[in-house]
Amino acid sequence: MLATYLLTILGDRAEMGHSIEGRTPFLDHHLFEAARHIPDRFKIRNGVEKHVLREAFKNRVTEAIYARKKWPYSAPPQWIEKGRYSRLDALLEKYLSRKAIAESGIFNYRRIRACQWFARLFFFDSGLKRMLNNAFVVILTVQILDHLFVQRLEENLSRPAPQPVTVPLAPEGTRRGPSSCAVDQ
Repeated sequence: MLATYLLTILGDRAEMGHSIEGRTPFLDHHLFEAARHIPDRFKIRNGVEKHVLREAFKNRVTEAIYARKKWPYSAPPQWIEKGRYSRLDALLEKYLSRKAIAESGIFNYRRIRACQWFARLFFFDSGLKRMLNNAFVVILTVQILDHLFVQRLEENLSRPAPQPVTVPLAPEGTRRGPSSCAVDQ
């Protein structure tokens, strides 16, 4: 029950669903400062991540928790199919069109179309359909990144750099709680 509570109520599931990595128990800046000075050889040992943390809590957790491999959370898949969502349709038309594929020069338009046709043959959820869908997600992502950062590189480089925005974390001399990033004055 506690794991479900932590994942659902305290935000981990929502954070991961939006590609945000949040670890609220570790926001104490004193703990962070100490941990960042731990040599790498103590952080990963024999391919096992978080070695120091595991050892620190070895006597407080079960053997199953102590020995458990890291398990990433992945959001439910977005099916990349025309006609499901108008905003997705607009992205598909813009970035997976024959013209867009030719301009990037990364993918083969005919092969993409063949895979899209093949994926439509599956009216049910299957491992192969999910695999094809994941490939479409990667292709669409690469096409978007190529358009924004490679094809428009000269345009982006000619723009003036944005001015940094300074936001005070706390009034001068104010002490912040343990989940703060501010350092005592």
